Amino acid sequence: MANTLETTQQQYRVRWSAINDETDWTENVNTQSDYQDIPDGGQIMGIRGGEFGLVLLERSIHRMTYVGTPFIFQFDNISRGKGCIAASSIAQVQGITFFLSDDGFYMCDGQQITAIGSEKIDRWFFNNADESAFDTMSAAVDPVRKLIIWNFKTTFAQRKLVIYNFRTQKWTYGDAGTDYISDASTSATNLEELDSLSSSIDALTVSLDSILYMGGKYFLGGTSGAYVVTYNGAPATGNIVTGDLNAGGRSVVTLARPLIDGGSASVAVASRTLLSEQAIFGTAVAADSENRVSLRSNGNFHQFQITPTGQWKTAVALDVDIQGQGVR
Repeated sequence: MANTLETTQQQYRVRWSAINDETDWTENVNTQSDYQDIPDGGQIMGIRGGEFGLVLLERSIHRMTYVGTPFIFQFDNISRGKGCIAASSIAQVQGITFFLSDDGFYMCDGQQITAIGSEKIDRWFFNNADESAFDTMSAAVDPVRKLIIWNFKTTFAQRKLVIYNFRTQKWTYGDAGTDYISDASTSATNLEELDSLSSSIDALTVSLDSILYMGGKYFLGGTSGAYVVTYNGAPATGNIVTGDLNAGGRSVVTLARPLIDGGSASVAVASRTLLSEQAIFGTAVAADSENRVSLRSNGNFHQFQITPTGQWKTAVALDVDIQGQGVR
């Protein structure tokens, strides 16, 4: 344990019990119970275990390695000046620890820390997050979809999700719908609890020896008020917004062809003369039977918003026709 409350609060102390005895906390070289103070990184925000221990402080990160008596654990500083600012932002999967620092999101493998949100999500997060409510953040791992998910409060008192795919190294965000997020597993169901599933045993649609009643099935969920909820609803509508397209001067967009694997799309365009102007999208137009979207919008810079439809899997590309436009 760490950040302990003893005679006074020891915010920078790591303490461990006797080996194989979590009731014995008296320092003793024979039982291997002891403690270690880490005075140069602020208060300890969290600890994660595994092959080694990882101690995350406000301004540093230390790796603790078991070496046996007389030292018990060896502490190595692997990050000086960079640490974790929100205890509840820490999540760990497959030996990798993810956390929020004072300038963005990072991961640590026990050897070094790596920025994962730089030039991707960090500025957007700090512009939208309520920093005074970082203590209400929560983090969860979805190992099935390879996601790390953070639930946070915005400056408008809304709860949002920021989501990182640690395989593709891509980000997205969404509405939380929960106060707290967590990964969990279903509980087992006994005979007395079958009444909540069906009016009678004869009416059960699943055999009594099914593994469904054993519990232990993973799910991603959280809490909303007094309720436990799961994230297993239908996918939300996807919107893809492109960057600005410039044809070398003033131009007019006349046609778009969305290339969507397994579906089609509707397309809206926002054209502007200067990049300093706000991009305002016009009415979305659905692709016709030939997968063509007729548009007419002029300006120096064009952005496109694609909303895939149907049983689509991958948005491949957007093919557009742009014609140069003369000036007077």
